[in-house]
Amino acid sequence: MQITSRKLNSNENVKLSLSIKELEKANDLKINWLVIFSLLISTCLFAIHIYYYDKSNWSLLSKFLVCLCPIIMWIYIENRVKIKKQSNRDLNKMQEFKSKNSIDIIEINASRIVEFLENDDESTLYLIENINGESIYLWDEQYFISENNPFPCDKFDIYLDDIFIKLIGEKVFCKGDRIESIKISGEDKWKYFQKGFPQDLEIEKRNLDEVIGEIEKFKKN
Repeated sequence: MQITSRKLNSNENVKLSLSIKELEKANDLKINWLVIFSLLISTCLFAIHIYYYDKSNWSLLSKFLVCLCPIIMWIYIENRVKIKKQSNRDLNKMQEFKSKNSIDIIEINASRIVEFLENDDESTLYLIENINGESIYLWDEQYFISENNPFPCDKFDIYLDDIFIKLIGEKVFCKGDRIESIKISGEDKWKYFQKGFPQDLEIEKRNLDEVIGEIEKFKKN
């Protein structure tokens, strides 16, 4: 299971271009100064009301709002700044991919795939054996392996860059034919991994037959 680089294909280039356009829009996000001005005016009006009508039953509401408005204003500005910073970082990364026209991947030629189904919301886990007999775990966290793809399949690439995965919404690129996976129920999955789940892209040191044999023992218990 070696990491390699290849050129972006047409499908990836289209998704990359769309992501860049969306990020450029987010990067151009401006602070709505009308909102800020309205909150400032409201704060001043509530403060004036408290000053002149402190004994009024309505002053309690004004005291609450005179504190709330600056908080809302601060959260609004902070969120805009955070969104802009994040989109700027992602945009730079995407433009870097575009200019390099390449992506790091793990290329898989699968012979068998074990599919550990969900039991709660921990997502689906795959154990993939390649034609050389090596096996690797693959998590479908955040559901980046789309049901529209012919996955599990015998030939596919695994993307390695988290930002690239998040922005194109895909973790794998299928380029082979669909194959039938060996399905393990969510309940048996938890029994087998009771000592701890493997990490994403963790290599399984045992061969697949040993793993399947051990799972069968847990299923009988």
